[in-house]
Amino acid sequence: MQSNNWKKKDTVVTIAIIVGIIALGIGASYAVYTANINGQRQLNETKAATLNVTSSLTSEGTSINTDSLGLIDASEYAEKGESLAFTVTNQSTSTVKAKYTVNITDMSLSKNLFSEYFKWALKVNDTVVATGNFADSSKVAEGYTLQAGDEPLTGLTKPLISSNDARVLDIGATDNLVLYVWLENSPSVDQLYLTNGSFSGKLSVDATPYKAN
Repeated sequence: MQSNNWKKKDTVVTIAIIVGIIALGIGASYAVYTANINGQRQLNETKAATLNVTSSLTSEGTSINTDSLGLIDASEYAEKGESLAFTVTNQSTSTVKAKYTVNITDMSLSKNLFSEYFKWALKVNDTVVATGNFADSSKVAEGYTLQAGDEPLTGLTKPLISSNDARVLDIGATDNLVLYVWLENSPSVDQLYLTNGSFSGKLSVDATPYKAN
């Protein structure tokens, strides 16, 4: 009798692609984009699933590149915020659906940008699926002003699409994604502390075979 239980052993293919320099105007920084594809997971004892997930993130791809990241109103982020568009495709050569997550990994953030006003949003197929900010009071309190000799905090991870909200792609399907980042204006707050900050990280797409329960 064939078993439909998933085997735990994966074949992992990692693609690391340098996309380019991000200059946010709050400090020179860079971004590296990675895609980690986990394929050939056993669906049963006699047949293995083939997963072929690709992304448009390449060294020739679009990168966020601007001389200034100014304060904007919340309603303006899609027009005035900085953005990066990319795709994730489960190729027709796959024999199984895919599910994937998106994270910013290896993130470096200056202390003043651990702020509720440094924000991000992720659209998939023209629909906002997740939003958030970079505040984390367990590391740095809101309103911190950079001091001479301050070093960014490094080795951080920011989930954009977590494993609990992983996207499922049918065979042959493509998701079109856009990541936005911006500094959000708050007229009632003195936001001078947000200047001269820095940010860098890797945008990571991780895909695995998906089998519905």
